[in-house]
Amino acid sequence: MVKTTSHPLLYALVPALFLSGCAASSDKYPSLTLRDFEKSPASTASPVPNPSTTVPIPTAMGSDAVLQLVAERDSARGAHAAFMEALPGAQRKAAAARGSGPTANIWADAQLAIAELSAHRSRTAIALGNIDGLIAEASIAQRGLPDQISYQSEVADMVKRQDRAIAELGSGF
Repeated sequence: MVKTTSHPLLYALVPALFLSGCAASSDKYPSLTLRDFEKSPASTASPVPNPSTTVPIPTAMGSDAVLQLVAERDSARGAHAAFMEALPGAQRKAAAARGSGPTANIWADAQLAIAELSAHRSRTAIALGNIDGLIAEASIAQRGLPDQISYQSEVADMVKRQDRAIAELGSGF
C-alpha cells in the first residue's frame, strides 16, 4: 500500500504561480476598452438600397463573363418563378397537414411539397454562388463591380424570400 501525503501549502502555491503571469505590465498589450469607432451608433450607417427589378448589364467585365452573369441571373429568376408557382400548393398541403403526424399520408404530401420548394431554392442558391464567383473573378481582375453587385443583391433577395417561405411552412409540423 502506498501512502500519499497532501500538503495544503502546495495547493495554494500552484494557482499563485499561474496567476503571477496576470500581474505583468499592462503596457505590453492593447487595452480591451471600446475604441471610438466601436462606440458610434449603428444608425449612422447608410442603409443598403433595394435593387430595382431592371438591372443594367455590366460593361466593365469581359463579354463572356457578362453573358455568364446574365445567364446565371436568368437561371435564378426561372428557379424563383418555379418556386413561386409551387408555393400556393405547398401552403395548402402544409395547412391541411397541420396537427397530423408523420404516419399520415397528408403529412408526407406536405413534406414532399416542401422538398420541391427546397429544390427550386437550391437552384436559385447555386446561381447566387456562381454570381459570387464571377464577382470574385472580376474583383481579382479589378474590373468594375457596382453592376455585378446589383445582380448579386437581386438573387440574394430571392433566396432570402424563399428561405422565409420554407421556414414558415415547416414551422407548423
